Amino acid sequence: MEEEVEQLILRAIFEYGYPAIPLDYSFLTKYNLMDIYFIGVENNVHGIRSYSYQCTLHTIIKPFLKDIGYPHLSALYDCYGKKGVIHHLYNNELYYKTFKSQLKK
Repeated sequence: MEEEVEQLILRAIFEYGYPAIPLDYSFLTKYNLMDIYFIGVENNVHGIRSYSYQCTLHTIIKPFLKDIGYPHLSALYDCYGKKGVIHHLYNNELYYKTFKSQLKK
């Protein structure tokens, strides 16, 4: 299930950009997002919006994206609904929204 969650987070970042980047050091380093994360933090401190990094995020993330279908998360959703899934998605509404959009495909 860890791979499903990571893939869902990557898809959320791909769709929603900087706001979907998790505050998880191991995730940031694994997917080469550390530099762009800190640039985004610096820009936020100075009041600069980070929309310009969307293309960079797409370039970084696209090679890591896989179509895996989310069987474990889907099973949890079928049994327990949103509460069964969102806990595994770090209680993040963007990740949940991404999950729901993936179910429709």
